[in-house]
Amino acid sequence: MRTYVALIVAVTLGFAISAGADVPQTQPAAGTMSPKETLLYWVDHFDSMSVDDLMRTYLVSDDKQKSVARSVAEEGIAMTKLQKAVRDKWGKDAETAVLRACQTDTREDDEQADVTMAGDHATIKFKREEITPLPLVHSDGQWKLDIGALIDQYGQGADHLDSNLRQCTVIFNYTIECLAGGKYSSADQLANEISGRLNRVQ
Repeated sequence: MRTYVALIVAVTLGFAISAGADVPQTQPAAGTMSPKETLLYWVDHFDSMSVDDLMRTYLVSDDKQKSVARSVAEEGIAMTKLQKAVRDKWGKDAETAVLRACQTDTREDDEQADVTMAGDHATIKFKREEITPLPLVHSDGQWKLDIGALIDQYGQGADHLDSNLRQCTVIFNYTIECLAGGKYSSADQLANEISGRLNRVQ
């Protein structure tokens, strides 16, 4: 399940949280940001964005892509809530450990990523190979997540992508409930347990 979980975002947008950020209705200075600057902008505002806000940063062309996009957004929001809860309880190092256990990216991963360009398309490739590359497309003056290209990356596995994303969302929300209920004595315990759950997603 490694590659699906890594998709969080990357899309998910890996997600350093900027507390108190205003909800962005549109990106500032549309058309002036590079693909990586766009990713970091999303990262810095992710915790204040709703599913509908995130959907506006995606490019979709049919109902299947729209369904996957919504699942990506819901998963990313659930992961961000878990990330914040872990950081508030145990600190930044624990937050990083849990992100690693979930096979997703940190702010450092986002900053160090490489970008390749081909016309109106760009791919953000992370140094850590387990993180799914992030395909972007320039549309309406802004860089957006290319959901169609993202689905194509999974080949035959794309048929199960929507279901897998939804399962991951359930796991993140359940883990948040367990954390709030005092189940975990350490971040390592949480990381080990959630890693096992995510690896069983099929």
